[in-house]
Amino acid sequence: MTQTADGTEIAARLATAMAAAQGGDARAYRILLRDCVPIIAAEARLQGVAASALDAIVQETLLTLHRVRATYDPARPFLPWLRALARHRAADHLRRARCQRADIHAHPALDNLMRTAASTDVFAVEADG
Repeated sequence: MTQTADGTEIAARLATAMAAAQGGDARAYRILLRDCVPIIAAEARLQGVAASALDAIVQETLLTLHRVRATYDPARPFLPWLRALARHRAADHLRRARCQRADIHAHPALDNLMRTAASTDVFAVEADG
């Protein structure tokens, strides 16, 4: 993709490449994947993905594109479709990262409460019924 191409030209070229790739053109598909990388990375950064995770998001998005490529309708714009894929992969990544941080940084007061509850007979059932 040339550096001087405007957004409309890039969008048209990507849409054409995707339509050709759907028709079985392997060269168009390779070019499409290569040219999608900076767009996916930019969308992921806009969503708040750290630079260190960009390669993973790009790869996940390219794999998603490969899996769902048959769902793309060539009569519709390609870039919004691609950006939606990238946004979803970025959101998945950010969600996983939040869950991992939550597991690592559990609240100390909650830990103390759980230890106290475990060490007492608060939950014991009386046998005298």
